[in-house]
Order: sequence, then structure tokens, then C-alpha cells
Amino acid sequence: MRRKVTLKVFTPLLHEFESQLDTLHMKRDSFLNHLIDRELPYLERELDGRRLSVSAKRFIARSLKQFGTSQINVQLNSYTAERLDNISQSFNLVRDSFINRLLYFCLGSNTLLKYFDIKPDNLAIHERGRPTGYFRAIHEIQADPLVNLRALVKAKHGVGLYLAPLPVELAAFECYLDEEIFWEKYGTRGNNLIFPGDLLQSLEIAVYQTRSADDQALTI
Repeated sequence: MRRKVTLKVFTPLLHEFESQLDTLHMKRDSFLNHLIDRELPYLERELDGRRLSVSAKRFIARSLKQFGTSQINVQLNSYTAERLDNISQSFNLVRDSFINRLLYFCLGSNTLLKYFDIKPDNLAIHERGRPTGYFRAIHEIQADPLVNLRALVKAKHGVGLYLAPLPVELAAFECYLDEEIFWEKYGTRGNNLIFPGDLLQSLEIAVYQTRSADDQALTI
């Protein structure tokens, strides 16, 4: 059975994600259901009992709202939708921040790789050769869509994708911040968060990967 789930996604991120799906001839809802289903076990294992505080959750949720989001209705497998709800409640997550983080990682922009100190040409972590068949290649990556990024971030920083800290400007995509890190990293910004337009523009540039000459100085 399927269940309709309403998600809020940072608008330029959603546009690029849907554009990529269209280019790759993939159905949005089917892919999202598969991606969420594959990643929830990793999320649960990484958080391992950690629970987002009320203040940190409020800050993350407000950050996402101020980014500006578009609402989409997605048909998910009932089991996947229920697991997503249960895990979000158990860890007090901002569910839509988890979804936005997933989509941002799926795009794997050069800006994101640079932040994690990962070279774009060093993403092939498998020692064995690539499959020669088109469908076999798709099946391999579908089994664990974020396998390469996960392994490289773990090797470089010693944490998984959902505890790896993002730049301050991407607080909207955080899954967990403990109280000490929250106040040390964000301080009073948690009480009065305002994102200047140039930071939003820099994020859009990173997502769309279309820097102009005048935008070269803008980075995330």
C-alpha cells in the first residue's frame, strides 16, 4: 500500500533534483521511496540514541523555513512512510531537513565535495571493475545510492553522512546537533537567525553548478 506524504524542499534544490531525475528518465516518487528506505537504517544507526534538543530542532526548522521551500506530495510505501515518521519522532528530527540533506547529497555538487575535502575524480572506491551492462550498473548503485560519498566521508572525517557537520549556512540540512556544538557553532544566531541574500545565492549556485564570472567569489 502507498501513503501520501507531504514534504517541504528548498526550492532550487527541488528544481535541480527533479531536472536530474527527468534527464535520467527516473520517476520521482519511486526513487524517493527507494532512497529513503535505503538510508533510514544508516540514519538510525548513526544517531544511536541521540535525540535532538528542543532548541536545536527549533533552530534547524526555522533555518529551513527561511531558506524558502516548495511543498510536494509524494506517494511512499506505507512501511517506509511509517518508519520515517517513527524515526523522526524517536530522535526528535526535523523530518524535512533529513529529506533535504538526502537530496543535497544525491546531487554531490563540487562545492559539497570540496567542503568535505574530497576530490571529484576520486569517487570510485570499488576495487572491482564497473559493470559492463547498463542495467547491472544501475542495480549496483541503486543497492546503496550514497555508498561512495558515505565511505569517503567516513574515511576522511571518521563519521557517517548524518553526523558529518555542514557549513553554518546549511543548518537547515542538519540531522543532529548536540547542545554544546549547537551553542558553540551558532551562538545567539539560534535566537535571531537571518540569512543574507548572498548566502542563499551562493547555495543556489552550488546546487545548480552554474557559476558566472561575477559569482566566482561566492562559496558555501
